[in-house]
Amino acid sequence: MATLATVPELALPGKTLQLVFTAEASGNFVKVWCTSAPRGSKLRKQLDDTHAERVLVISESDISKRPEYSFDKGGVYVLQVEEFQKGAAAYGGRYRGDPDGYQTEDRLATPTTSSLWVATLLETELGVAPNTATLQLYVSNDSIVQTTVATHGVASPMIAKTATDKARNAADAAPVQAAIATLDDIAAATAIGALSTIVDDWIDNFNNHLQDIAPEVSHFQSDFGNLIGVAYRGATTLQALVRTLGECVKCFGNHITNIDPAASKPVPGSGNYHQVSGIILSDWTSALLASGGQSTIGACCVVIADLHRCFEAHRVSAVHVAPDTTHVLADLPAILALHAAFLAELSSLSPTTPDNEHSAKVLLVGSGGFKEV
Repeated sequence: MATLATVPELALPGKTLQLVFTAEASGNFVKVWCTSAPRGSKLRKQLDDTHAERVLVISESDISKRPEYSFDKGGVYVLQVEEFQKGAAAYGGRYRGDPDGYQTEDRLATPTTSSLWVATLLETELGVAPNTATLQLYVSNDSIVQTTVATHGVASPMIAKTATDKARNAADAAPVQAAIATLDDIAAATAIGALSTIVDDWIDNFNNHLQDIAPEVSHFQSDFGNLIGVAYRGATTLQALVRTLGECVKCFGNHITNIDPAASKPVPGSGNYHQVSGIILSDWTSALLASGGQSTIGACCVVIADLHRCFEAHRVSAVHVAPDTTHVLADLPAILALHAAFLAELSSLSPTTPDNEHSAKVLLVGSGGFKEV
């Protein structure tokens, strides 16, 4: 039977595409049916309302033509293509209504069934309030897919909305744009990674850093009071992840500000983990922007990215007797790396100046609290 392809190859909801048929037999026209469609689509409603096994999508098309069609909802459509041969036998008829007066219509073999993936648009929030931005991207099957204005009428992945001027500057900064580019045509599982594994890696390296595990000694005094318990490893549910990240945020904050939780007054400076030339130093430059309190998986991703960004800055900071070049975290997957790049721009008092912007504007917005009018 005839096979089906689309132009463009990637179908987007609400966008017109051409259906391209290739004859497998000697047919000269086709019919297209739908047997399964995503919930919320018009074809799914027709299937549900009629209780039919299939509904008609294209009633009749010359197999050499490219009929246009628009699918209204992202998801998987299961389509059947029937190949027919019309007018194979002579016809004419002797009287009005004579069946012989119509062209013959013969179906060739059985219908061809294929799945058509129509991309779905997703979005998530970057940054921390009030300086947030909305990342939008399309997914098809198991991957994030790139779209272009020339081919699809829309460019993605992209930051579609920003809440403040500071967030807009961060979104346009070169490091953030470079991070967005890594999301083009990548498997979703690769782009997000395994959150539990990422957090376990952070806990292991953080704990080893606190204890000055050989070969390097970075602290004036090892920090055993802020070690994260083994019970927090292996957080594979949202509830566990929320609790684990809350503990990570607390212990990291204690460590960089020299808080000894066992002290009679556990305040900054009650521990002397970071002491250089007789002075106890707090590493405020490595402080988190995302302060915890997360209850959604999206918020958890922001905190994970921020913990990664800040620990990597802290372990080599000047508050140590010597930088810790041993306990290096594994690279973040693409989506979390984008979160981290965006947070880095927000936290900087000297943010990157995007192309086509005044450096004075970016500086005053980022460091002086100004906004564009």
